[in-house]
Amino acid sequence: MSTRTRSGTGAAPKRVRAITRENVLVAAEEVFAAKGYRGASINEIAAEAGYTIGALYSNFASKAQLFMAVTERRMLARGRRLEEALRGVQDRIPVTTVAEIIWAELQPEKAWTIAGYEFVAEAMRDDSLGPRLVELNDEARDIVRDILVASMAGRPVPALPLERMVTLTQCLINGIAATATYDLDLDLTETLADGLALMLDGPGETS
Repeated sequence: MSTRTRSGTGAAPKRVRAITRENVLVAAEEVFAAKGYRGASINEIAAEAGYTIGALYSNFASKAQLFMAVTERRMLARGRRLEEALRGVQDRIPVTTVAEIIWAELQPEKAWTIAGYEFVAEAMRDDSLGPRLVELNDEARDIVRDILVASMAGRPVPALPLERMVTLTQCLINGIAATATYDLDLDLTETLADGLALMLDGPGETS
């Protein structure tokens, strides 16, 4: 169970607001994972966080905005850990190792993966969410790009441009995570490593 922070009565308003926001995000992540995006309610999230619905809405205008904030929080935290894992890489890393590093942080969580797809299905019908989804995708691309750049160390220049490899890697990760929700025998590392090998090393390579 995640630990939430409580503010003292003398805390400055900005700090109180920041603590409230963080506590709501922690609670929302737990509720979304347990109930899914569709099944989770603002009432449940507020109760889990220990706040009134008004306090929740003072930080997030809607359930959709709250879900996107939780998604960004999770993504940035994992991105920082991936960056740390790849920091200082100078030699050629086997693609299997790269895949293992990625899944160590991005290991598909079935409940969260399903919640994410539930959200996307609804968001596609709401044009107002488009710009924020683009921002989140750009942040995800930044993380994937950093991984690929580190993985290219010690390798010849790949045939594909970097940005195309970023797009393909995103599709691989998302597709593998989705498939893993029902195919329990899928080898996540091997499947991702095969795709990375084709991009980074070319056909016939398995490094």
